[in-house]
Amino acid sequence: MNLLLVDAHSQGYYHQQSAAELKVGDMEVQAIFNTLRSVKRNASIMKARVIVLWDGEPVKRNTLFPEYKTRAPSADMDAMKAKFKAQRPIIQQAFSYLGVEQLIAEDGEADDLAGLIVGHEKANYDHIYLLSGDGDWKQLVDENVSFINQRDDTILRLDGFFEDTGFHTPLAFVQGKALQGDSSDTIPGVGGIGDKGAREFLAEYGSVAEIRKIVLSGGELMKNRARNSFIKLANDEFNEKLGMGMMDAFKRNLTLMMLRGCPLKPDTIKSIPASYNPEKVRQLFLEYNFHSILDDLDVFLTPFHRYGLKVAA
Repeated sequence: MNLLLVDAHSQGYYHQQSAAELKVGDMEVQAIFNTLRSVKRNASIMKARVIVLWDGEPVKRNTLFPEYKTRAPSADMDAMKAKFKAQRPIIQQAFSYLGVEQLIAEDGEADDLAGLIVGHEKANYDHIYLLSGDGDWKQLVDENVSFINQRDDTILRLDGFFEDTGFHTPLAFVQGKALQGDSSDTIPGVGGIGDKGAREFLAEYGSVAEIRKIVLSGGELMKNRARNSFIKLANDEFNEKLGMGMMDAFKRNLTLMMLRGCPLKPDTIKSIPASYNPEKVRQLFLEYNFHSILDDLDVFLTPFHRYGLKVAA
C-alpha cells in the first residue's frame, strides 16, 4: 500500500486564495471544497491511505530563534487566514467522517510530523507521497518518497531531484537553504552565500562539513565568487549583522529547517478521531451545497473506503 501525507494548512491556504470563491450564506467554503477534492484525487491516483497533518505552534523554533516567521502584518493575509480558520473545523470533521487519520503537532508544525512519519514508516509502505506547497518537504524525497507540488500536481522523485532543485541530494538541498536563509520564514542566511554559490560548492564537495574540513586542514577551495565566504564560514567568522559566527548561524538554520531525524520533534501530538460514516459525509456535503461531489458520491468515497480507517461510527 502507498501513503499520502497531506500538509493541511498549506492545502487550505492555497485553495482559499487560488480557487473561485464559493459561499454558503456569508461564509466562504472554497478551502473546504477544494481541499477535499484535491486529497481525494491524489489518494485515488496514488492508491494511497491518507494521513492529514496540521500545524500547531512552532514553540521550539521560536525558542531557538524568536524572529522565526515574524513577517510584517498584512491585512490581506490576515483576512485570508481568518476565513480559512472558520473552515478548518469543517475540513477536520469531513476527514473524520471519511475515515482519515489526522494528527496535530500542538507544539510544532506539520513539517515535523511529515519528517517523523517518513522516518518511521517508509519501510512499511511501497511508496510515500507528500502533498504540499512547501518546498521544505522536498528534503524528505527518497527512493520511495516523492513530493507532489499542490500548485501544478507535478511529482518530484529522487531521480529528478537535481533537475528540480539544483542540488544533487536532499541533504545538500537543506544545507543550501540553511546557508542562504529563507525569507518566507524570516530566517537570515549566514552571509555572502547565495543560491548559485551554495549549489556550486555543495555539488563539488557534497556537504558543509567537508568544506570546513578542507579549510581547517589548510586545503584550497575551488576558485569561485563565494570562495571567501565559505572560508569565513569554515572559520566561524563573526557576522556583526547576525550577532553570531557564520558557522553557528548555519547550524542554527539547519536545526530550524531540518526535517529528517526531526531535531525539533513535537512533544505533544494530538490525534483527531476518525469514524468512517458515508451518511454523515453526505449530510455535511448537503449542508454546504457541494452538489458536484454529491452527484457522484460513491466515486468520491472510493479511495477513502478502500484505503482508509473504516471505524464503526
